[in-house]
Amino acid sequence: MRKPKQQPRRSFRQVKIARERAKDALTRFLYGMKDLLGLPDDTNSDLADFITSGKQILSAIAKGDDPPETALASLTAALNRPVRGFAFHFLRIDKPRYRVSPDAPISRERYGTEVFINGGPYKVRMDLVRHVAEALREYLQLIPICGLIHSACQFEGCTNVVFGGRGNKKFCSDEHRKAFWTYGRQREYYQRKQRETYRVRKVTKKGVKKHGRQRQRKD
Repeated sequence: MRKPKQQPRRSFRQVKIARERAKDALTRFLYGMKDLLGLPDDTNSDLADFITSGKQILSAIAKGDDPPETALASLTAALNRPVRGFAFHFLRIDKPRYRVSPDAPISRERYGTEVFINGGPYKVRMDLVRHVAEALREYLQLIPICGLIHSACQFEGCTNVVFGGRGNKKFCSDEHRKAFWTYGRQREYYQRKQRETYRVRKVTKKGVKKHGRQRQRKD
């Protein structure tokens, strides 16, 4: 009987590098929302629609669900938008002293509806929507290696991505956090906690502490 093929092991360094790349890719996707300012109406609409679909994909994944087919179709369409130019200038990369470090920063600059990417010897010019879609695609491909680095807002109907900050953030804004924990929405939770507190106090009065030790009574 043939043994099943084992998955190759990943080193701590590989996971760390993948996690750093994933943070960079997710940040580039989220910054796409800032690029909506000052764009022509048609590009603005296309980018806004794609970002909405991208947030639906990320929200579904964070909740353990499959992304909507319509959102995946939007990602496919965005990835099919044009790469408008690619240039490569020979830098004697066959010699070690001319090689570019893998940690060298890649510059990305936006001019109108295009993004120019400069990675040392190569330069890429692509559509803005395609650039944001490439960032989301890269992040999705890195998730199996480093895991999720984002979560979904727990407020009903919100598809915003929760990313960055301190602690285990569960909401995209203070408004959604306050709305989620209002008494009307969490009445059952508060009532259960009140019953548990009442039982603990009742047992304590009978001489048993919370930690299960008997209280010594004075004669």
